[in-house]
Amino acid sequence: MDARYHVIDSDGHLFEDTSAVARRLPHPYSDPKWAGSYPIFPTLDGRFRRAQTGITTAEQWLEFLDATGIDVGVIYPTLGLSLGLVQNRADETMAQYLSRAYNDWVAETYAAKSARLRPVAILAPQEPELAAQEMERAVRELKLCGAMLPSVTTPLSHFGDPRYEVLWETAERLNCPLAIHGAPQAGLPLEIFRRHIEAHVLEHPLPLFMHVTGMVFEGVFERHPNLDVAFLEAGAGWLPYLMDRMDYEYETRPHDAPAIRKKPSEYLRSGHIYVTCEPEEASVAYVVERFPASCLLYASDFPHERSLELYRHDLEELQEREDLPAGVVRQMLWDNPRRFYRFQDL
Repeated sequence: MDARYHVIDSDGHLFEDTSAVARRLPHPYSDPKWAGSYPIFPTLDGRFRRAQTGITTAEQWLEFLDATGIDVGVIYPTLGLSLGLVQNRADETMAQYLSRAYNDWVAETYAAKSARLRPVAILAPQEPELAAQEMERAVRELKLCGAMLPSVTTPLSHFGDPRYEVLWETAERLNCPLAIHGAPQAGLPLEIFRRHIEAHVLEHPLPLFMHVTGMVFEGVFERHPNLDVAFLEAGAGWLPYLMDRMDYEYETRPHDAPAIRKKPSEYLRSGHIYVTCEPEEASVAYVVERFPASCLLYASDFPHERSLELYRHDLEELQEREDLPAGVVRQMLWDNPRRFYRFQDL
């Protein structure tokens, strides 16, 4: 496809080579004698999604970029989205071990192959102090372009909780963009639905609503005005609703929100909160009336669920939209992700 604009894919994925990740775990977990049929990451939920047919290689990612006319792909995990569900083993920090092993593997296997492949680190929220240390290592030593927190944890918590403060302090000091990414259904509780499609509608938005609400009302963005956070894979249409809902609550009972000094919607419109949107998402035209267009990101979600032809069609459809103000599409495709991920070299 001959793209009209330069394009950064702000949220693509890979299917992990779990054997390669496991070899980077500390002894004895890297010992081949431990190899067996157990996965190293927990399942996202108890539902059948689809059979994983293989590992997404760096070469496949580059072929995808060439076929779609995308310049750079920002790469997130698939199985690693369940990192928040890992239960530590007695006094051993299993979630942290997996975080480090994955980050080493993705840096060596993707980032080192091409400047067009920009993976993010994954952080284990189970131990915020260790996660902050891993963020620093990932940015300074591994040169990864940002860090991701999984949206669902065991036990379930929201990132406005004071114990996560060290993460925001570290990210702001490092000038590191953070993403909160959905996927697991565990603990939400979406098992009330009989079909995966019903649960899948809500598995990404619900935990993001909780994190946004908690982080705003607990004053995360008040204390850290330069913290950049992206809330990924729930689209953008939820923003006006949640802004109105939180503003109403704040106006009704401001005494119950002592950590903030202005309306919740003002924090969301600060220019530091980012979201991805779907190319076919009709509500984006309204969203840009209420939310900064400078904070919308294009995401392919490759290699999940769609065929190559559909990926091409999505990008073409977005570039041909006439209902968005002039310049918005270029911002979503290039300017915004370049700024959010600190791609000064592009």
